[in-house]
Amino acid sequence: MRIIKYLRSVQWESDVCIESHILSTNENTVDILNIWVCGGKPMNQSVIKYVVPTQCREKIGEIPRVSKFLFHEWRKNASFTPVGMTHSIEIPFYTDMCGMGGAMSKGACLDLMERQRTELIGGQPVLHRLKVEEGILIVVVNIYDLRFGETTLEIGDMVTCESTGEFAEDSKSFMVRQRIRRGDDMICDGVVKLCFVREGKGVALKL
Repeated sequence: MRIIKYLRSVQWESDVCIESHILSTNENTVDILNIWVCGGKPMNQSVIKYVVPTQCREKIGEIPRVSKFLFHEWRKNASFTPVGMTHSIEIPFYTDMCGMGGAMSKGACLDLMERQRTELIGGQPVLHRLKVEEGILIVVVNIYDLRFGETTLEIGDMVTCESTGEFAEDSKSFMVRQRIRRGDDMICDGVVKLCFVREGKGVALKL
């Protein structure tokens, strides 16, 4: 299983819907994108490879396929390291961010990266305008080279999340190099690929 979007916290007894879309198939396996949705928002996305028993193969056709554009972008490897616009924030390390051994939990790392990535592209007002006025969604397609360090933290330590983003040549995707650190100590880093989608098709965009 490859996680491409992480679980956010939800309220107890919330209604969660799981949407499944086929990415690719071969003779006896299928790659399926599963999306956990709560309150109309995707909370978790993962790609899982299933071995399909012979008696179930005819049922595969009942699962919708993901759009060709997103499938194509998902299959691509990271083609470059972004060196464009940069944004950073510094916040204190809180109790609810603490994971095993005093390190920042993986969920807290990914939450902070998403928060900071949103600020890089203009914040919630830009996301709202694109969705409501232009019908454009910004989709996390993949995370490359994701690494977690072993830095232990004390409550109140200041941590920095910095992001550098750059458009692909066709402006239909946006690569973001993200890093969380305390001073020079790496906590987490990776490259996130975002795509701009309207009605399942990639669209060129300039932020």
